Amino acid sequence: MADQLTTGWTDLLYELRGPLQKAYPKGRVLLTELQRDTSRKNFSGNQVRVPIFAAPLQGTHMLAEGGNVTIPQVDDTSQAHIRMAHQALPVSISPELMKQTEDNSAAKAVASKAQRANESMARTANEQLNGEGTGKLADVSGGGTSLTATLDPGAARRQLYKGRIVDVIEPATGSPVTQGLKRKIDSVTLAADGTVATVTFLTGAFGGGSGSLTFTATCAIYIQDSVAAGPIFNAGQGLQQIGAVTGTFEDIAKGPNEWWQGTDGRNGLTSAADPDLSILDAGILTLGERTDLENVDFIVGDPGVILLYQSSFYNQMRFAPTRGKLDTGFEGPTYNGMTLIGDFDHQRGALTGVTKEVLQMYGYTKGPDWDELTGSMWQRFGTATSRSRNVEAWLVDDWQLGAHECRQIVRWQNLNRAS
Repeated sequence: MADQLTTGWTDLLYELRGPLQKAYPKGRVLLTELQRDTSRKNFSGNQVRVPIFAAPLQGTHMLAEGGNVTIPQVDDTSQAHIRMAHQALPVSISPELMKQTEDNSAAKAVASKAQRANESMARTANEQLNGEGTGKLADVSGGGTSLTATLDPGAARRQLYKGRIVDVIEPATGSPVTQGLKRKIDSVTLAADGTVATVTFLTGAFGGGSGSLTFTATCAIYIQDSVAAGPIFNAGQGLQQIGAVTGTFEDIAKGPNEWWQGTDGRNGLTSAADPDLSILDAGILTLGERTDLENVDFIVGDPGVILLYQSSFYNQMRFAPTRGKLDTGFEGPTYNGMTLIGDFDHQRGALTGVTKEVLQMYGYTKGPDWDELTGSMWQRFGTATSRSRNVEAWLVDDWQLGAHECRQIVRWQNLNRAS
């Protein structure tokens, strides 16, 4: 009877794999709009190698009557290397829960935990897709030994919340600060603008450090296990990284290769500005000068910035702006035919114009799935002297956001937002 019971619960959770994959991108524009390519022919080991053309093919010339055709020109090429990111979440179930075969509420509890695992995976993936490719959530502004970290201005309230487990890392080395691994947030305090001012950690251990941490002015808070010593960044690539004008991306340095830099929609200006039509116009003009594009597919950004853009129509023109709707169902105000979609995981005070043609989501599967490499999705762990009764199922996902041309991504930064 016990074996049938375990099989019954296995079937219950196993059958959720389809709905989980289908629901994975729900409510998140990037996960929905950027469909995955799962063809194994793309991969060499755990990476994708993509040829890059740095400039249009040269050699087009004018020809005089009776003149000679010029010699063919060699393409200016490079190659990008896109390495897969690996994401996992263990789900633990006790035997007592499994034995409640006649209890409908217990069945709901298992289904609920599976769904919550899916939501957690999607939320963490979305943070990375909107991020800078390192898994960083916030910078710490000062040093000292305590349980409370003071953060640089602008830390996102959505990503730093009570109960979240994070790592506190020195980004230059990838090493944790003293007692910095797997620390659970106990409370946060907010600044006047609604961002997180301080984070206080619980003193107990949650698989990592315990007691007070030794902060430095250069350390930062990261998604759990997204950084290793080196530093080695295990996080997925994101829009901030793709649209940046400096740094190294997919093994190509942006600085000496102008064609690999994202498009700065404000042309280097860092002063705060309202997201009005002239600001957006300037960015699209710069994009066109660099790429011949007349627009992007859609604009994703800080919901507060989009609300301020929308409210400017109420104040100045006494009518609401035209609203658009993407094929995937996301709605928002439009600018010159381009729909603006808010995402709370996007960089605060910024907008990003997305050209889908130059972005590609890669994955081994269409979405998260249960690990069955041992022949069963349920696993037991223990030692020769300590045998655990609980069983675990691992929800895993292997994915990466690749970019084939960075300059077709335009970013507007240092924008004011609705208050």
